Amino acid sequence: MRLMTLAVAFIAFFSQSWTSLPLDASSGGTPMIWSVTSHKGKQIHSSALIGRVTIVNFWATWCIPCIVEIPTFHDLVQKYEKNGLTVVGVSVDGSSPAMLNAFVDKFKMNYPVAMTNPGMMSNFGVGDTVPMTFVIDQQGRIVRRHVGYVKKEELEKDIRPLLKL
Repeated sequence: MRLMTLAVAFIAFFSQSWTSLPLDASSGGTPMIWSVTSHKGKQIHSSALIGRVTIVNFWATWCIPCIVEIPTFHDLVQKYEKNGLTVVGVSVDGSSPAMLNAFVDKFKMNYPVAMTNPGMMSNFGVGDTVPMTFVIDQQGRIVRRHVGYVKKEELEKDIRPLLKL
């Protein structure tokens, strides 16, 4: 019985994101300015992503819902990169570069992954909760925030109107 209760709780947990907050970019939202270094040592600047739809996913290597989301981001990159989508994974757990590289390879993450910095977490308002995912429009403004696990269908609903399809 206890195992059944745990299974039901697990399914309920992953059935939808904890909170999803639409943000009205048309009301003059200010573009986000941020920068991180990818797991390959490349600088990723928000200014270089202007003109693209960007998903920024804050995650941790020890976070089960974060790991479950990785195939979603992988699939979105494969399906929509040519239409102007960029995904950036931002690890918040302080892993060493070697550990992060091994994790990226193991899970076949086909998008840039970086270790966060305090300024980036503060700018995005990320506290202790992961995963946390932001959808950013072509002007660099956050248009949606998902706290917790988010389904692929929800992200597609967010990005499709913004992409060049």
